[in-house]
Amino acid sequence: MPKQTLTRLAAPMLLITQLSACTGIGGVSGEMPLRIETQPSGATVYIMDEALGVTPLEITQNQLYPAAYDAGKAELYGKIVIRKPACEAFSQRVKYQDFPKGLQVTLNCSDSAEQSQSSATAETAPAPQKNRQPVAAQPPEQRLKPVESTAVVTQPANSSIKARLQRLDNLRNEAVISEEEYRAARKRILNEL
Repeated sequence: MPKQTLTRLAAPMLLITQLSACTGIGGVSGEMPLRIETQPSGATVYIMDEALGVTPLEITQNQLYPAAYDAGKAELYGKIVIRKPACEAFSQRVKYQDFPKGLQVTLNCSDSAEQSQSSATAETAPAPQKNRQPVAAQPPEQRLKPVESTAVVTQPANSSIKARLQRLDNLRNEAVISEEEYRAARKRILNEL
């Protein structure tokens, strides 16, 4: 066979084998779901200070680590907060290794919350409305958000860049981003100086 024909045949095969490398970090694609379940169910899940829904719930890696980077919300990247009335709030930073396993959380609730949960499941129509009401309610942190955002605005630019670089290092150390993504993002941040 002529060399040119071999090249034409080999190029598509090489492309096909390389496409599998584009699935994301460690084989986790940006669309891979993370299933969140709580005991008791019906708890509100917050990501980036926004209510996404009630448990059981599936979220994607893109929801947890959005591509748009906001330095003011750096501490919220990769963090899930779960709240339910009369229960302690639960917070955890999720790593890519957690996606295949899912997240099962047992909330610490007072006795009255467990009793109201069992009576709510006994009712037929009103139960879904009760589960949806906490989603519309703002959590305490969202009410304090303007105070937090003014503190971030008053910080000098160098500390903001330093915080972004530290967060970038954490993402690389947790294997959330690849070495190439780390270098590209670091270069972008340093070019802002």
